[in-house]
Amino acid sequence: MSGGQEMTDEITLRQRLRLETAADHARVDELFSQFDLTGPVGLGEFLSVSYLAYDCLGEVLQPYDGMVPPAPPLEDILADLSGLGRPRPDWPQRPSLSGIHPLGVIYVIAGSHLGGTILHQRWRASDDERVKGAGRFLTFLSDRACWSQFLRFLPSVDIGQMERNHVVESAKACFSLYETACRYVMKETAHGAKRP
Repeated sequence: MSGGQEMTDEITLRQRLRLETAADHARVDELFSQFDLTGPVGLGEFLSVSYLAYDCLGEVLQPYDGMVPPAPPLEDILADLSGLGRPRPDWPQRPSLSGIHPLGVIYVIAGSHLGGTILHQRWRASDDERVKGAGRFLTFLSDRACWSQFLRFLPSVDIGQMERNHVVESAKACFSLYETACRYVMKETAHGAKRP
């Protein structure tokens, strides 16, 4: 049997990432679906979550073997938040991502640009002028070029089983970061609504 035939019998890294992070991805999608991007509150929450996540990921979102992810769009997010009259968000206790594999992070960030296309469409349906003026980040997120680049790059990755496990666990940790940021922002919004 040739090497090429052997490879078709193995599960690819992309398949492993998709299958083994499916539940994590679904949890984050469910949380994000609760944000009404056509209104200033929901958009502000979404932007706050995105800022908190990117603020942590900026430390670990590094190139990997020629795959260069887009730079964290923190300034765009802050400009959008400012346009909505919202302050810069901050973690009460910043999560640690030390030791995370950059390829797992790139998978989640590049993949977010697929969902970003749908989110951008939802945002564009708004008739609120403040919301319409806060679209820098969603416009960035609707560019799918980095996902296409990732798909072209991934088949060339030649790593062993231990490192593949690390990539998958790192992607799961990245989804977990987004989930934690969502729950924190939602909790803060709920507390704010209860204040006199």
